[in-house]
Amino acid sequence: MAADQKAYRRYHATIERALALFDANSDWADYIAFLTRLLRSLDSGKPEGLSDIPCKARIASCLSRCLQPSLPSGVHQKALDVYNEIFSIIGAKGLSRDLSLLLPGLSHTLAFANLSTRPMVLDLYETYLLKLPILTLRPALKALLLSLLPVIEEETSEDFDRCLHTFDALRNCFAKDGQEYFFWQTLFVASISSPLRRPGVLIYLERHLPKLAAEGQVRGDGAHAASDMVVTPEPGLLVRCFATGLRDEQALIQRGFLDMLVTHFPLGADILQSGRYQKDLDVLVSAALVVVLRRDMSLNRRLWAWFTGTDSKSSDAQITSPMEAVGKQLELEKDYFPSFGLYPIIRCIKVMIEDATALPGPRTLPFRVMLSLMDRWEIGGPVVKASFGLTMKSLMLYQSTAPSQSAFDEVFRSANVFFDGIESATLFACMTELLLSREVELLAFIVANFNVEQADTVHVHVIEFSKQVAKVILDKKEHATSLTSLLNDLTAIIISTGLSAADSTPSKLFADLLVSITKTLIAALEGPENALLLPSICISFERVVVVSQSLPPIVGIDLLQQVSQAVSAVPAAGWESFTALDVHSRIIASLLPRLDGEAGATRQQLLDCLPLLVTHLWFFLGSDTPQYHVAVVEDLWRLRDLSARHEIVESTVLDLLCQSEAHTISLTEAQTERFGTLYHHTKTVRRYPEDAIPPMLRRPALRILDQCHVEDRNEPGVRWVMSLSSISPTLKIVLGDQLDDTQDVLLTSARVEKLVKILYLSEDHWRSFSTSPDIRLVYKFCLTLIELKGYGESTLRHDSFALLKMLYGTRSGNTPPDELVSLLVDKLDQTTADAAYQEQVLDTLLAMLNDKSLLPPSLVQVLLKGLTTIPVDERLDKWITLLCNFLPNHAALLPSLLKVTNGFCKRIEQIFQDLQAVFSQKTDSTAAKSPEKSIANLLSGLEYVLARAHQQVFLDVPPSATAADEARRDPVSNRSRANDRLTVILCMQDAVRICARLWSWKSARTTSAGDTKSFQYTAIKIRTRSRKILENLIVAEPQECLETLIGLWVGEEQRSMLDLLQTLNGARPRSMMPAVFNAIYGRTNPGALSSSQKSSLSIQLGSTELVTFLNEYTSALEDDMLEEIWTDCAAFLREVLANPMPHRQILIKLIRFCSTLSRKMENTNFSEESRMQRELSDLCTRLFTAIFAIKPAGFDGLASLNGTVSKAESIQKPTPPSHGTENMLSVLVEALPHLGPLLKQYDRSHAVFTNIASNIISPAFHGRAFPQNLSLEHLELMRLIPTSSKTWRKDLLDAFNNAKFFESPLDLVGNGWLPLIKQLQANDKTILTECLNRIAPPAAAGIMLGIGATAARTEADKKTQLELLKVATIILATDTDTALPHLPLILQKIEELFSATPESSPSLATRGDVYLLLRALLLKVTHNNLPQLWPILDTELQTLCKDLLAGPDSKYTSSSKLQGAKLLDLLLLMRPDEFQLHEWLFVTDTIDAIYPPSTSTSQSTSTIEPEPYAAQIAPVLTAASGQIDTAQAASPNQMRRPWLSRAESRNSSEHDVDALLAGFFSQLSIRAFEDLYSLQPLDEEACTLDLLADVFGDGAA
Repeated sequence: MAADQKAYRRYHATIERALALFDANSDWADYIAFLTRLLRSLDSGKPEGLSDIPCKARIASCLSRCLQPSLPSGVHQKALDVYNEIFSIIGAKGLSRDLSLLLPGLSHTLAFANLSTRPMVLDLYETYLLKLPILTLRPALKALLLSLLPVIEEETSEDFDRCLHTFDALRNCFAKDGQEYFFWQTLFVASISSPLRRPGVLIYLERHLPKLAAEGQVRGDGAHAASDMVVTPEPGLLVRCFATGLRDEQALIQRGFLDMLVTHFPLGADILQSGRYQKDLDVLVSAALVVVLRRDMSLNRRLWAWFTGTDSKSSDAQITSPMEAVGKQLELEKDYFPSFGLYPIIRCIKVMIEDATALPGPRTLPFRVMLSLMDRWEIGGPVVKASFGLTMKSLMLYQSTAPSQSAFDEVFRSANVFFDGIESATLFACMTELLLSREVELLAFIVANFNVEQADTVHVHVIEFSKQVAKVILDKKEHATSLTSLLNDLTAIIISTGLSAADSTPSKLFADLLVSITKTLIAALEGPENALLLPSICISFERVVVVSQSLPPIVGIDLLQQVSQAVSAVPAAGWESFTALDVHSRIIASLLPRLDGEAGATRQQLLDCLPLLVTHLWFFLGSDTPQYHVAVVEDLWRLRDLSARHEIVESTVLDLLCQSEAHTISLTEAQTERFGTLYHHTKTVRRYPEDAIPPMLRRPALRILDQCHVEDRNEPGVRWVMSLSSISPTLKIVLGDQLDDTQDVLLTSARVEKLVKILYLSEDHWRSFSTSPDIRLVYKFCLTLIELKGYGESTLRHDSFALLKMLYGTRSGNTPPDELVSLLVDKLDQTTADAAYQEQVLDTLLAMLNDKSLLPPSLVQVLLKGLTTIPVDERLDKWITLLCNFLPNHAALLPSLLKVTNGFCKRIEQIFQDLQAVFSQKTDSTAAKSPEKSIANLLSGLEYVLARAHQQVFLDVPPSATAADEARRDPVSNRSRANDRLTVILCMQDAVRICARLWSWKSARTTSAGDTKSFQYTAIKIRTRSRKILENLIVAEPQECLETLIGLWVGEEQRSMLDLLQTLNGARPRSMMPAVFNAIYGRTNPGALSSSQKSSLSIQLGSTELVTFLNEYTSALEDDMLEEIWTDCAAFLREVLANPMPHRQILIKLIRFCSTLSRKMENTNFSEESRMQRELSDLCTRLFTAIFAIKPAGFDGLASLNGTVSKAESIQKPTPPSHGTENMLSVLVEALPHLGPLLKQYDRSHAVFTNIASNIISPAFHGRAFPQNLSLEHLELMRLIPTSSKTWRKDLLDAFNNAKFFESPLDLVGNGWLPLIKQLQANDKTILTECLNRIAPPAAAGIMLGIGATAARTEADKKTQLELLKVATIILATDTDTALPHLPLILQKIEELFSATPESSPSLATRGDVYLLLRALLLKVTHNNLPQLWPILDTELQTLCKDLLAGPDSKYTSSSKLQGAKLLDLLLLMRPDEFQLHEWLFVTDTIDAIYPPSTSTSQSTSTIEPEPYAAQIAPVLTAASGQIDTAQAASPNQMRRPWLSRAESRNSSEHDVDALLAGFFSQLSIRAFEDLYSLQPLDEEACTLDLLADVFGDGAA
């Protein structure tokens, strides 16, 4: 400072007067006038010896604004003249001191300077800046490089050479001081951080980057030293410079860096191949791999050259011939890529897979990269071999973790294209490696999902791979099951392509495959533990045998011997034994057709195995193993077809039936039952007509008839003949075998006689025979025989009962005496222990009873006792038949009906549970002999009982009886009839429940065990029978039965009951809808129904449950059914709305019903659609009116909502339909989107939405608990209201202007408030302007002093803060650059508020909210559109930092400090290009952040090294707080997120803020550099959420 203080003060005043003109600038002429005045003030009146200027901070700020790109070049040139003047005044020492003030405003000028302005800027650089000491330039080097790079980008520019010379001069400055490495490292940092400046970096590197030596290459000392300069002290910066260049969006930049890789940075360079820098190598290779995704041949050619170590540009001149060129290239490629490039690529692909997110884009990257690498097979081939399994496994895992099916489909498409591009030999080599690695599940996934059926693939590789799989099946016990399934898939592929051994493929391949499978099959047959594998291996064996030309010896001899031994060793029972038998039969069936001619001896050996095999299979035809019947019959017929001319199967079956001489009667009975099963299922398997017996069964059937003893009623053969649906086939066999020989005639005659006698025993077959005379005498004789005791009494009883049936059978027309019937009933109750005697009595009673018979009352108790007794299972059909014949004549039917029905249902349930246990592998046999037959008989009996009871109840009611007739009847009689009807209905409901359960039966077994076909057969029979009964019950009592089914739906069987209702003819929508409506009426307004429409209300169903079912049932209907049900639906809605009070509990649920109808109406198109839509629209409007008038249950609970439910939770956790009262809000949110077409007319929509707003939205928005009383559904409902509605805008503005709005929970903000505010801003473009206009500029407190001034200032602060938060919220809610038209006004308000002081109104307390607004602008406005912001922002940030340095004298509030630090945090994360020119002021943005300069280098008394604010602030805040709060370090692979985004940053006291900021600033430079070094993308969502948490601070807390 000059000694003449008076002259200096005068000089200071002159400059201040010049600066005072800056605020009055309005156009470019004003700027030039201001700069001229300022230049004159600086030049004139300057004291002698002055080395500093006054007001330099204000001057620097004004000059930076004068260098805005929007101003003309004349203003820029005048500003540069001022800079030149200032630099000349302060000199080098002053410029070193004030570089942080003067350089930021100048550094961005070359980016937009024209040809006349650039020389002036370069003059300043060359004359002043480059002559500064290295210690001064070192912190600002990155800013200097970024400022010069825009000119270097333009190689054709006039100033290119001069700028390049300036650039070299800057490098030489550091080189002279021995710090050239620092220049290169900073240049790499600039290239990494600034994509816009990267073209200039590339141009400079092409000219001056030293070439790095490859491994083993000898270079001179100078070249080696130059190479060390670019990798010292951090080689990773060079690598990341190239990596970011390779990932650049511009292809020209990628091409340039690829050329640099080939010529200057070979893959074999020492710095890359050193083990210490493996991560850096992976970063570079990973970036290079991304280049191939462009599918640009020019780029790929350079990449292949880098990977293979060839350089066509440098080697062409040394090659004398083409052959020499090829040889040299092959020699280089042979060892270079496997040594240097292969393993880094593999590691990079592995990292791509491990780091991939759930989104499909990153998941497809490995497949796309490897597909592109296969363009150069010597590179892609080894990579595919090493990475194939890993990529396929990641795809398989992604199938179960993908967020949606479409996401997986997108990834699978890329994987499929990659798979198809692999050569077949390589593909199956990879699959073989997976097989050896036991990745069986992965191989199954590949075979099942990818195309391995190409012609060349199947001909060689699939067969060879199948052979490998067959060899290792039994070696890998834990994967044996999966391997057999895989082998099945592979052999299926071979068969599906139509390939055979006769094709071009050598037959040896098929022979080898067949040998491998046969060896595996033989080994499996030897070990009983392999029983589970046999079926699958056998399937593969059968397929390969079919396509093989000849059978190798191992198949014809060894396998045959093993099968023979295995058949002999099969155990007698169990699932495993049946599986083995089934496999044996299939093996024999596969081999027999192929063993002809020379293989006759082998064929005979197979035929010798058949009798024993048939004997084993015969065992599984018993009634206790129904799950194997169909499969066994198929096996027997398969074997019979292959050995038909030998009749081996027929003879074996005949031998089995002839074992009665050596076995007991029970065994003979079992054999006959097995034959009956074979006979029965043969009709299904072979599809023979009913009146014919298949050839294989004719001789066994005759044998059974010959063994029949007609006198023995329990004889199995007789029972089998009687069980036949028709006797005609048996008669044909008997009469068809007549011969001329006398013995044959006698035999046939005896057989016919037996059949005739059997006909007398069977009521069903006895229709053409008459009764004998002398009935009375025979009757007395029969009574005598019945009462006889002693030897032969059973035979005598049998004869007598046979005669009685012939005498008094229902076909004879004779009525049995009463005493005979009573006697038989008594005998029936007394013969429980004697099954044969009991069955004789049953048969006699059944034969004699008719409609005129008088039966004793005790018979019903006897029948109920018999039905519920397990030993009578074999005679169950007879008990049921007797009961059905007895009921019509029983006077006390109705009082006993509940007992009878309960007995039927319990018995059905018991047998059904046994049947379920059998098919679910819980047991091997059932207690019932024929469970499906027993269930069918019980169902028939139950149906008959209910039908007779229902007929009896309604027999005395004339069809035309009216309500008046009913009233005139005796009240006692009416009550009795009502009780009887209720009894019948309750019984019918039990029947409906048991039938519905039978219909819903599904097998619990998931593995295939040969019983699938049997289960399907049994289940279909039971489902069909139960459905027919349900049909009949619905016809009799539609209302009651349908209500019962609805009750089951409300319980646990929702999906199955809906399926059942859609299969019932009686439950068609035309019948179902009125029934549901009547059920609802019966519970809400019974008076609206006639007596015939009312139900008994015995089902516990509420009206809300019925409406829930109505909506679900309607949703499940086809859309075309709407026309059929519309009339009933409209009538129902009209009647409800005509008198809504009784139906108030269901009104809210009816909104959902209307939305379902509307949705179906939109999906259909028929003639009456317009009329129906008008009617539904009118009904819907009336429904809303009724709801808002009545306010039913579920409506009043809206105001009491306190909690919030996130939208993600509501989507991820779907809830079943609610059967109780629903919340009005939830219903509206779900239904309104579908009701839109019904509310097209303005008057209707206006009325509905006005009611919604006034009754739901407005009370919630204006409640005392706002916004805690809101849920996400409130805001979703608000979004559904048309924006043209006046109430919508008013309610939303009222909520937005409410001071408590910013206390909203964050769950409501992102998914609720922000979309609404976006709609509001789109609907009202002035809202942002209105908020900005309400922000008053800071002003003095005026005449108010003391408490009054403080209160006024506090109120002004609150209003300003509220408006700033609203502006920030609007900007965050809208799309990017939506706020661009309002940007000048926003910046004006920001600049005004930056002038606030602690005493102004509003005061400095609003600074933190201004920072929030600035963060919103940075996130939602493109940085190129913010040129006017950077000077303001730079000045303010420096002011903030200086305030932080003031320590206890700080004027900023703790909140403002924290928000200012977060603003700086966001700028360092986003790295705007303009801010990077100023970044060095706040942090160390060079390599010095990690490798600080040595003490000897930094200490100097003659030079000044600028220190960033972060390094200055950290010690001050640490001293003030006494501690440092250090945030947890981020994960290495984590996206870049704000460092001050923790919850503690929003709930901290002033002391805590100082500690938090102390830790923040102490690590800021290091973390900023680490973020840059990590190359991770910015997590903009995390930045936005952090800002929202700060804006809605109370809600976030």
